[in-house]
Amino acid sequence: MEPSAAPPDVVAALLTGGYRVLGPIGRGAQGPAWSAVALDGPPERVVVRVVDLAADPRHGARLDRLRNVQHEHLARVRDVVAVRPGTAALLVDHVAGPTLAALRSARGPLSAGEAVTLAVPLADALEALHAAGLVHGDVSPANIVIGLDGRPVLVDLLGALTPSAGTPGFAAPEVRRGEACEPPGDVYALASVVLAQLGPAPTGRGAGADLTASSDAQRVRDLLTAATDPDPRLRLAARELADACFRAHAPEPILLPDSSVLARTELAGLASRGGRTPTVRRTSRHRGRRTWRAHLSRAAAAVGAVVVCGVLVFAVGQRGAAEAGGHDPGEDTGTTYVALTRVPGAPDLSAIGLLHGGRASSALAARSTAPVAPTEAAGRASADPVVEARRLTELRADVISAGDAGALASVEVLGSPAHTADAAILADLAARGLRIEGLSVAVTGVELVATAGTQAKVAVTSATSGYRLLRADGTTESTVPAGRQRTVVLQLEPASDGLRVTDVLTPDATGGGV
Repeated sequence: MEPSAAPPDVVAALLTGGYRVLGPIGRGAQGPAWSAVALDGPPERVVVRVVDLAADPRHGARLDRLRNVQHEHLARVRDVVAVRPGTAALLVDHVAGPTLAALRSARGPLSAGEAVTLAVPLADALEALHAAGLVHGDVSPANIVIGLDGRPVLVDLLGALTPSAGTPGFAAPEVRRGEACEPPGDVYALASVVLAQLGPAPTGRGAGADLTASSDAQRVRDLLTAATDPDPRLRLAARELADACFRAHAPEPILLPDSSVLARTELAGLASRGGRTPTVRRTSRHRGRRTWRAHLSRAAAAVGAVVVCGVLVFAVGQRGAAEAGGHDPGEDTGTTYVALTRVPGAPDLSAIGLLHGGRASSALAARSTAPVAPTEAAGRASADPVVEARRLTELRADVISAGDAGALASVEVLGSPAHTADAAILADLAARGLRIEGLSVAVTGVELVATAGTQAKVAVTSATSGYRLLRADGTTESTVPAGRQRTVVLQLEPASDGLRVTDVLTPDATGGGV
C-alpha cells in the first residue's frame, strides 16, 4: 500500500458514513491527511485526519467540546466517523485559498495594518478554543489560510485533541521543552507567526504622518514581541492581544498577488521540500482574480452592507444605484484585496455605497457607545449646504456606532431612500446582536454640486476608520480594515432645524441637476 494512501478501514468507514476519499493531501507531524467529499449533497471537500481516542480518555472529551466550538476564523468540524473501537476520523471543512506561508513567499512582508488584519481575528479564534478548554497546539504559517471570502482561518485542528510539538520556529519555549501546549503557548505561536510576516522595522527619521505611521507600526511590533515573552505567565491572553493590536493600528486589507504567482510559489515550495518535509495540507491553485461576488462560501452567500473591504459609509439609495447602472466608481479593477470578513444577511449590495480609506482616531471607543441626542445635533445645524453635508456625514457615523435608529431622524428625512438603507443596516445589526466599536469618518472634501430652490446636492469625499463588530458579550464577531476615500453626492432638503439627507447618489448619477 502506498504510504500516503488512506487505509482500507478508514476508506470503508467513510463510505459507510456517507463520504468518498479523493486522495492524500499531505502528512504532518501527527500523521497523514486525506481529502473527501460527501456521497450526496454539494461537492464540498473535507479534510480527514484519524484520531486515536483510546490513547488518552481526555481525547474523546476534547472532541466533544471541539464539535461545539463555532468561529468563523476556525475551520469547521463537519463530522466525526467511527473507524474502529478507540479510533475516529475527524472531518473538517476544507478552506480554499493560499496558506500564509505561500502568501509570504509570493509577495513579501505584510504592513503593520495588514498584520493587525491577520492577528485580531485569529486571536479571537484562539480565544474561542481557550474558552472551551482547548488549544490549537500548532499555529503556524502552514496552518493559516486566507479564504476565498477574505477570512484568515486556522486549520489543522488535530492539536486541539492530541498533544502536538508545534512547528519549529513558532512553538513556545515550554512546548519545545516537551511540555503540553497551554493557551499562552498558542498566543506565543500566533505572535511569532505574525512577527515573521512583518518586514524590517523602519529606520531613519520622517515627518508628520510618516512619523505617526512609524510609531503605530512599532506599537504593533512591541505588542507582538511582548506576547512572545519566554515566561508564559507574562504573555497577554488571546483576547487581550486582539484588543491591544486593534487599538494600536488601524487594520488594512491584505494585498494578494496574482493567482499565477501564488501557484508558482507553492509549486516551487513543494518541489524544494521534496519528500523530506511534507506539508500537512495543500491549498487550491484555481484562484482567479477575486471579486466580492466570486467563489462565495456557504456562509457568505450575501455580501454584507456593513463589512465589505472594511468600510461603512452613507448608503446609496436604490434610485441612485439604478441611475448609475450599478457601477461602483471607486472599484479597483487592477488589484486584489482581502478584507477580514463579510457579514451575511445584510441588505443587498446594490443599495449600499462603499467607501475606502481613513484611519481610526484615538477617541473612537468612547464615541462608539454614546447615544446621539437629536436636539444636540440640531443645535449645530446650519443653513449652508456645504457645512451641513460635512456635519451630517460625521453625525451619521456617531448614530450608526451608537446603534440608535431613532437618532437617524437627525441625519435623514424619515422614509427617504437614505433613511431606509441606514435603518436596514441598524436593524440587521440588532437582529444579530452586534454593535460597532471604533468607527469614525474623516471628511476630506466637500463641494456644492447643484441647487434648486431649497434643495441641494453636495459632493462629499470621506474615509472611514477601521472598526470592529462586537457581540453582546464583548467578543469580536469580525474586524474591518480602514477603507480608501470615496466620493458620494448627498441630496439635501430643509427641515425645521437645518438640512437632512434624502438620498445618496454616485457622482455619475447626479446629472448636474437636483
